[in-house]
Amino acid sequence: MEEQLTFKFEPRKVIKGYPELHWRGERQYIATEYYPAQLKEVYGEPKDGWHNKIYWGDNLQVMSHLLKEYRGKINLIYIDPPFDSKADYKKKISVAGKTTESDSIVFEEKQYGDIWVNDEYLQFMNERLILLRELLADTGSIFVHCDWHKSAYLRCLLDEIFGQGNFRNEIIWHYADNFQGNVKGFATNHNKILWYSKSTEFVANQVMIPLDKPVKRDKRIWSSELGKLVSQRDENGKLIYEVFHEKKADDVWEIGQSSTTKSASKEYLGYPTQKPEKLLMRIIEAASNKDDIVFDSFM
Repeated sequence: MEEQLTFKFEPRKVIKGYPELHWRGERQYIATEYYPAQLKEVYGEPKDGWHNKIYWGDNLQVMSHLLKEYRGKINLIYIDPPFDSKADYKKKISVAGKTTESDSIVFEEKQYGDIWVNDEYLQFMNERLILLRELLADTGSIFVHCDWHKSAYLRCLLDEIFGQGNFRNEIIWHYADNFQGNVKGFATNHNKILWYSKSTEFVANQVMIPLDKPVKRDKRIWSSELGKLVSQRDENGKLIYEVFHEKKADDVWEIGQSSTTKSASKEYLGYPTQKPEKLLMRIIEAASNKDDIVFDSFM
């Protein structure tokens, strides 16, 4: 029988002059009970006693279970939570060699619903973000995948839970290979990924991306006297140039031809909101080191 434990969280402090997000039916979340969780699958070969793990169940309960062993130990968290997109996501299945998305329960497999009352969504995300912060190491980071539906609200929640000073980036994931036709106004063609750290000490590895063609530009060096980067010159005062074949990734990402993970992609598994591996690889490369613990609570 699992021992009964209660994990308590420090209530958020009210800081004068800082905005707060409130909603009807808001409930303070300051403690959770330890839950037994079902470890369903392990992957790969064990290394130094570690096996990659998949748990099944309500992620609030699973995270309450993980607190016992992993509180303050997870180095990187990526989540792709519900977007409140007002849609039910269904899996297309083949019947007699044909593909159907019929409303008949015989042919349809609903994977999940993403229809929320605004207040319910905010309470749902608030509780889970609080638990995620508890699991995160002091030098860890969290990346929250979202879109236009709730990004403004999530930014407010993340500011409150992780601190405004720990906001790192708002990353725009642009679908370079997605084309929309008859749209009134500008087509919505990107997602957002909000990056927060738990403290001012965090992992931020340099990620380089190749350029389509070499770029020649003047070499920059740091000037202690001016306190900024300046163009380097030779002894005759002439500019020194460099040729670049790659550049440091910025906060607008285009992830090649697999950016929308369409059915033509080799990665496609039929999951309606699937994300490409390259997107996750870039996040893991940027914000974690070898043998770090990486967690996804909305897998």
